[in-house]
Formats: sequence, structure tokens, C-alpha cells
Amino acid sequence: MKTIFLPVRSPWACKILNKLKTVEVRTRFPKDFRGWVYLYCTKAKPYLLDFGDCEYPYKNGGYELSNIIDDNIIRHEADILNGKVVARFWVDDVERLFNAKYFGFNDEFLDSACLTQCQLDKYVGENKRFYAIHIAKLEIFDASKTLADFGLTRAPQSWCYVEER
Repeated sequence: MKTIFLPVRSPWACKILNKLKTVEVRTRFPKDFRGWVYLYCTKAKPYLLDFGDCEYPYKNGGYELSNIIDDNIIRHEADILNGKVVARFWVDDVERLFNAKYFGFNDEFLDSACLTQCQLDKYVGENKRFYAIHIAKLEIFDASKTLADFGLTRAPQSWCYVEER
């Protein structure tokens, strides 16, 4: 079975892991794909931190972003997830959409993608096609995986097929 390896920047990975983002927007993606997608958090800052069951900052665990690694983060033994495969999700639907000038998307779609219309216009471009990947069955790994676990030496620019692990 084909699976996809998908690099995602840490702010978007954080929203996916916290179950706020249920649609990933991409300019390239196989439109008929149904199956597992492995979520790789890119190495770029901000840091994506997993606090597990720890109460920091003032809440019970969860995933947070930080531009620095300070003593509190070290003391609470938060895992830094950048540069790791942190989860997988099932894709049950991929919509091919068109970002038409003067035609905005409804708030429900934008909220599920954690985007504003302005952000969508900037990323996709006006009068351009894009793909809305619906995230289902999110499985967050207890122990993150590495690129080598998928036979990769570096993360792809957009996405690639990998052997299921």
C-alpha cells in the first residue's frame, strides 16, 4: 500500500497535533490518494515541543511552540519534535479546489485549514488550483520516528511516497 511522507512546518504541525487543523492545503498532491500520510515536522524554528503529561505552561501537557529553549523547557523534559516524524493520519478525501479572485472560501473551510483568506491567497495564489487534504484518524506517535526509519536521508520539498512502516 502506498503511503505519503509529508513535511509540515512546526506552526501547522502544532495545530494538527492539537486537533485544531483538520484540512491541510497543498499546491501539489495526488488527487485520488486514499491512505496513510506520515507527518514530518520540519527543522525550522519555532520549536515544536511535546510536554506530555507535564503541567507547563499552566496547562496539562499538549504541544506548544517556542523560539527558544529555556531552563523551564529543559526542566520539564519537553521533547523537541522538529526534524522528526511525529504522527500519521488517514486521508479519506482530497478536494481539488480553485482559488478564484473575488471569490472567498467560507469561514468553515478556512477555520478547518487554520488559514485566513489572505493567507490562502498568499500561499496558493489567486486564480490557482490547490488541494484540500482532509485529515482523519490522527495517530500521534509515543516515540517519534526519524527520516532513516523511512529510508530517507533528507525530507522532500513537498511530499513523496514511502514504504509503510
